[in-house]
Amino acid sequence: DWNDRPGWGFIRETHVNRGWRRHGVGTALVGIACNVMKQSGATQAYLTTEGPFEFWEKTGWERTGEAAPNGGEILTKAL
Repeated sequence: DWNDRPGWGFIRETHVNRGWRRHGVGTALVGIACNVMKQSGATQAYLTTEGPFEFWEKTGWERTGEAAPNGGEILTKAL
């Protein structure tokens, strides 16, 4: 289990093939994941990333400044 925050939603990995980027695919995938987490009862979600921070911030995630175990940064979002 990769989720270290009980009661929170967690996005483990998201990847969009380079040829499909900037077509709304990533935004749609993250939106679906957030809806599923919310329907499951989570009110907050988090993920770890090394970037691109612009994408995550555009989709409503906030940088925490907390280092993640994988060397990236933890981002959070209210659902």
